[in-house]
Amino acid sequence: HDRIVNDSKLQLGLVSEDLDIHLKTKKDLEKQLNQLALHREELKNNLDRANRDIENLKKNHHDEIWALIAKKTKEQADGTASQRAEIDKLIRDHLEETEALQKQFANVQDLLNQKHKCLEDKLGEIQDMYDTRPSRNEDLELIRSLQEQCNEKDNKIKKAEEDMRLYKLE
Repeated sequence: HDRIVNDSKLQLGLVSEDLDIHLKTKKDLEKQLNQLALHREELKNNLDRANRDIENLKKNHHDEIWALIAKKTKEQADGTASQRAEIDKLIRDHLEETEALQKQFANVQDLLNQKHKCLEDKLGEIQDMYDTRPSRNEDLELIRSLQEQCNEKDNKIKKAEEDMRLYKLE
């Protein structure tokens, strides 16, 4: 009977080691998920910061344009054609620069959105892999074997108890 108990303890220890391995794998996957979530949050914060910077640039450019328009209006009132041409050139340059910055921002925003989507997809894949990971065949076999051994040992113990009762009755 002691040998049976010791064998069961040994088998239980093996199952426990396998369980520890699975738990470590789970922890590693959870750590990866947390890192991806942090990276995603960082990208979102960068995108928000870039949006605020663009809004500030737009406001500053808008203010500069109105200042140039006011200056142009005053200079036109003063009447010099060369000054008007220079102001027109500055306004055109300013508008071109603003458009270039807006295009550049749109490109950066598209790249950040693509990277964000890629990270979201990767996070989903890793989560799916984690959620749908199959049991290993050797683990399933070991569990079945241990269950059979336990059933056999339980039957032997019951038989031994019955035999003891019969001996006591005799």
